Amino acid sequence: MIKIMTLVGACLLGGCTVVDASYRPKPAKKLVASVYWQDQGTFCGGRFNPKAITFADRGSKCGTRARITADNGRSVIAVRNDKGPFVKGRHVDLSDGTAKALNLSRSVHLVNVEYLD
Repeated sequence: MIKIMTLVGACLLGGCTVVDASYRPKPAKKLVASVYWQDQGTFCGGRFNPKAITFADRGSKCGTRARITADNGRSVIAVRNDKGPFVKGRHVDLSDGTAKALNLSRSVHLVNVEYLD
């Protein structure tokens, strides 16, 4: 009971993500990422929010979470909400909000992507 109360308290104060302790994430992959910020609809439904911590790729399911780590050591957990990129040689699109959280410019970067779901 105390564990549940502590977990609820932590979630209320700072937000949380509950992960099954037996879960093993897929190994991180170094991928070419670009940054996008245009207002548009998303493949997963809804409007694209450039300030949200989201990404787009062609292989994972909508709502998939991934830890994205830049070469500068910064890391965020982002949610897949769109399909793309559609430029040859690029593997993932980062929202402007994700890029800012990683301290990346609107350009092309190498990032590690570790799929959590």
